[in-house]
Amino acid sequence: MSQIKKQYYHVDSIRNINLLIEHINQSDIIAYDTETDGLNPRKGSIVGWSISGGEGIGFYFPTQEWNPQTEQLEEYIIGGKGAHEITKKLLPMLKGKKLVMHNASFDCRYTKNYYGVDLLEDLWVDTALLVHTVQEEGAGMGVFGLKALAISIQKEIGLDVEEAANKEQIELKESIKANGGSTTKENYEIYKADMDILSKYAAADTDLTLRVCNHFLQVLKEENLEKFFFEEEVMPLYKEVTIPMEELGVDLDIPLLEKTRDEITKDLEENKNIVIKSILAIPEAKEWIVDTALGTYRPSHKGTWAQNLVMLHALPLARSAGGKYSLTKKAIEELEESNVKQFLLTGDLKLLDEMEVVRISMSMWKEENEGEYLNIQSKKHLGEIAFKYMGIKPLTQTKKGQDQFD
Repeated sequence: MSQIKKQYYHVDSIRNINLLIEHINQSDIIAYDTETDGLNPRKGSIVGWSISGGEGIGFYFPTQEWNPQTEQLEEYIIGGKGAHEITKKLLPMLKGKKLVMHNASFDCRYTKNYYGVDLLEDLWVDTALLVHTVQEEGAGMGVFGLKALAISIQKEIGLDVEEAANKEQIELKESIKANGGSTTKENYEIYKADMDILSKYAAADTDLTLRVCNHFLQVLKEENLEKFFFEEEVMPLYKEVTIPMEELGVDLDIPLLEKTRDEITKDLEENKNIVIKSILAIPEAKEWIVDTALGTYRPSHKGTWAQNLVMLHALPLARSAGGKYSLTKKAIEELEESNVKQFLLTGDLKLLDEMEVVRISMSMWKEENEGEYLNIQSKKHLGEIAFKYMGIKPLTQTKKGQDQFD
């Protein structure tokens, strides 16, 4: 695997600010990312941002740093000046560039809300959408995370991403925890990591974003999907519809939505009843229900089945605080003589009426299935009726060789 030299900068001096400005001026395509203290662009703040205008190069500009003594985020100072004010002068330099982001909606909305700089019109590529356009499964199993995508093409982009990503994650998490931070999915306090570790991690992310973009842009070109992606659908729809909707919300007619919901629910219930009634009219389906009920809830003189039998006959047995009947031998022997009493003592099924046995098992089965004898959305239920009872030949099988109802 050919390696590309990596040069990552922590912008902590006037000299590095000048290098950053020079890099922006010399780059037409720039990957951009933000690091934040939360997931809500309306309430959260930006603790730093990073760019990469060339593979192997990354700049991280911190705007806030965690003070473990005061346990607060404080503005980062560079050359005696506050990082927020410097940022407000630097970010507008990205205007007019072709910006590349991974999950651009998040970064664009955060940047606009926090610094008042709108980068949406300069957004050129969202890498998650780019990959989805040419490779619908992403990195496999529908995964479109930046690291996972980079790992899936690490040979092509010239990096051992998997090893590097594992080391970075371990180093980052250890640093966050050492500084009293949380690393849970719901509350990942990345801003509590040591600045040199966070800087390297953030700069590497924009470098990876640019590499992923460059690789899949070539695939996009080879598949002749450039016009579809850039002009006809993907990016125009994302920029003009999706992100504005996420930023501003959508005006909803709540009464209409509730009315529509109720109408759909009613239609679904009516159609469900029609389907169930039709299936229950089939002798083989009835047979399946009886067999399944008896197989699932086998008649027994103990346990839940016996409890249902006692309830059906309203036998005068004592009940516990939880409502269960006492099925002790002594309690049963005190009952008046009957076949049910003898069954509860012996378990001899011949003592019970066959139809009564079926009725109890079927009532228990129906209760399990929310008041229905079969679930019409269950492929298992419908498949058993069709294949095992009606003798219909399946057209396909699962990977395990089981008949597949689709």
